[in-house]
Amino acid sequence: MHKTEDHWEQVRRSKSYMADHYFPPFALKDGNMMEMFKSEAWKTEGTPEYEEWREAMIELTTKLNFDAVVDLALYLSFEAKLNDKYIWRAVEAAALDNLHLYELKHSC
Repeated sequence: MHKTEDHWEQVRRSKSYMADHYFPPFALKDGNMMEMFKSEAWKTEGTPEYEEWREAMIELTTKLNFDAVVDLALYLSFEAKLNDKYIWRAVEAAALDNLHLYELKHSC
């Protein structure tokens, strides 16, 4: 399949459209994502601190755009080596929601 002359221009425009319309800026309750992983709470599964961290991570994934979801998934799998089915389900749902919105934008 051949790409049109303005293919990358269309891709850039669609990303900004999605960012402006579907994923407005938001603030995390506690700092930023780097600080979420710097704390030791995510390393001790089963503790109340971990449960709180898990809820914050699940809430976060619903607000990320597609690029950020992919980056987060790569980090969780290769760097953090996190094996939490609830977080992975949230990441999967976020990726599917983002793909659906991406298709909606291109079909209009």
